[in-house]
Amino acid sequence: MGKRKKQKQIEDNEIDDSIEQCDNDDKIDDDSDDDLFSKSDDLPSLKNDVAIDPTLISDAELHHLIPKLRRINDNDKELLRQHNLSVQNGRFTSSENKILSKNWQRYLDDYNVPNKSLLLGHFQYERSNNDSQKIKKLYRKFANETQLWLRLAKNLPNRTIFQIYCRARFLLSNLKKAKDFTDEDRQIILKLYRKYGDHFTTFCEEYGYNPKCAREILRHTIKSNGVKLNHGEWSEKEVKKLKKIVSRLMKKLALQSYDGIPWSHVSKKLHRSDVQCRQKFFSKSTFCQMITHPPIDDWNEKLDIAKFIALLKHLNFDDFNMIDWDYIKEKFSSIYFNILLRKWREIRVRIPDHQHLSLSEILDHLYKTRVLKHFGHDQEKMKEIEDFINTT
Repeated sequence: MGKRKKQKQIEDNEIDDSIEQCDNDDKIDDDSDDDLFSKSDDLPSLKNDVAIDPTLISDAELHHLIPKLRRINDNDKELLRQHNLSVQNGRFTSSENKILSKNWQRYLDDYNVPNKSLLLGHFQYERSNNDSQKIKKLYRKFANETQLWLRLAKNLPNRTIFQIYCRARFLLSNLKKAKDFTDEDRQIILKLYRKYGDHFTTFCEEYGYNPKCAREILRHTIKSNGVKLNHGEWSEKEVKKLKKIVSRLMKKLALQSYDGIPWSHVSKKLHRSDVQCRQKFFSKSTFCQMITHPPIDDWNEKLDIAKFIALLKHLNFDDFNMIDWDYIKEKFSSIYFNILLRKWREIRVRIPDHQHLSLSEILDHLYKTRVLKHFGHDQEKMKEIEDFINTT
């Protein structure tokens, strides 16, 4: 969890930097504003000289109680408790994404927005005073004056303004995402990284790349010192070194489980990314060799997979993004949870047309093929599964 928080903090630097400047919009004097408006056709404007419907703005108590464009802190949480309000965390569901997209389209129906990326806060943390940077500041000012974030928050009463801001930046900017990158795009990103270093926006803005996705390409390809990472099959020597490094860290940090391993530190010792190291370590071929107590032979993998599926079905989550993995992890030994999670991903994608099925449809299928098929005839095992999912 510590590693994820650290990684999240690094990935959000761009967001925090762009937010920081939102507080300084008034530093542009009125004369410079007028000059820019007369010189540039790149600024957003109202399409028709009519009043905007106030019902398009969110009236949710959460949004007006905490309207800031920043993460909620302890004081905010106390405020939420006093008003008996709760915040929905986790990834946005497909229905929430549709609401957000609809709100955005309605906003674009009212305003001319030449550069959507600037309005959504991308590429805004260069410290300069040229016309280009002044235009970016005016975009931020325009977003504030037109109450963009409250408009996007309409019908999303349990999400904070900051959550909506972060999701909108990724979903609505039309920047090229990792799944759209071609081999040529990847080569351009690597080439420009070597030229500009960590100044991602210097080239991401020019080529229309999502900065976070470009950073992920680099993270999986190049270390921070510029050394190119290895890919493909792991050698036996690499695996031995991986296990040795993890074992030493377990002793040095006095860790009780592998959950606390700082994978970024492991990555520094190998020519592999932290993601590669973690995935290889928790692969069954490697991980099972590390377990000495209890012996791996004593673990009934098939039964635990059945319990895993039965538990997901019992909890009846509406959407993949709503699954409470922290709770599920508590139900299983941390020794085997990562194997179960990997197995869950594997068996899920083997279902015909799985990409078109809902979570409940997938679980219905897996319950028949992985629970009833293997244990439906065994009353003792079925009772064990039932007792497992019903215990708190």
